[in-house]
Amino acid sequence: MLSRIWKSAFHTLLIISLSALSVGAANQVPIDDKTLNDPAYKAMNNAQNQNRFLMVYIYESTLESPVYDSYNTLKDQRPEQVNSITISTQKPGESWLVNTYNLKYAPLPMVMVLAPNGAIAGTFSKPMTSDQLIASISISPVIQQCLLAFQKRSLVLLCIQGDATQDNEAAMEGVTQFSQDPIYAKNTKIVTLDPANPEETGLLNQLGLTEKPKTAMTYFFAPPGKLIGKWKGPTSKESLVKQLTNALAQSRSCRDPNCADPSCPPPSQAKQ
Repeated sequence: MLSRIWKSAFHTLLIISLSALSVGAANQVPIDDKTLNDPAYKAMNNAQNQNRFLMVYIYESTLESPVYDSYNTLKDQRPEQVNSITISTQKPGESWLVNTYNLKYAPLPMVMVLAPNGAIAGTFSKPMTSDQLIASISISPVIQQCLLAFQKRSLVLLCIQGDATQDNEAAMEGVTQFSQDPIYAKNTKIVTLDPANPEETGLLNQLGLTEKPKTAMTYFFAPPGKLIGKWKGPTSKESLVKQLTNALAQSRSCRDPNCADPSCPPPSQAKQ
């Protein structure tokens, strides 16, 4: 369900892009002197400090291309929202972006748009349009948080509540217990959305909440954005685990029998 929400927000289906390009924000690169001097690392830090998106043109050895032409045309279109940089995968001092976002086998050249929190907001291996840029930088802060969690293969508990909603504490009870369970803690992200925040109206509408809820709502998603449960009012750890178990019994997202990722179902048991 949430994949369709992102598609509506982006005009492109990010999940398909990530799968096709083998791109993800999962790798932790050591912060050493080489990293601190990497142009992309510095550009990402600057963008984060300015709360701006970062538009990156990534190429191998030849700068010029139709993709570069579109990047060059668009990079200064929204200077108050977007910073930009070009990175070559052939330059040893520019490896941070490739290693962090697993771009070793990505088709190049391409343009990547990164949100202020580091989430991938768009990837384009064909000439980029103005509409695509605007769609990529129009995602709300809550969507950015969810995308980053999905790209790290985390479960997301989207808690919709604020000063005007009831049952806030009861709604958080099961969420908190689930997220603190050692089995799920490392792979669970809690994201809070205040329904009174006008920046998140679009996401609320996409979730079917065309009127601001009066009672706390909880949405449970597994990567890459599949809705596996939702609750109005109180939650319990038991109900969350049950919904996750049911979802995992229906599909699996990897083939590794030793996978410890709670978003992946366990390997099927051989019939006795």
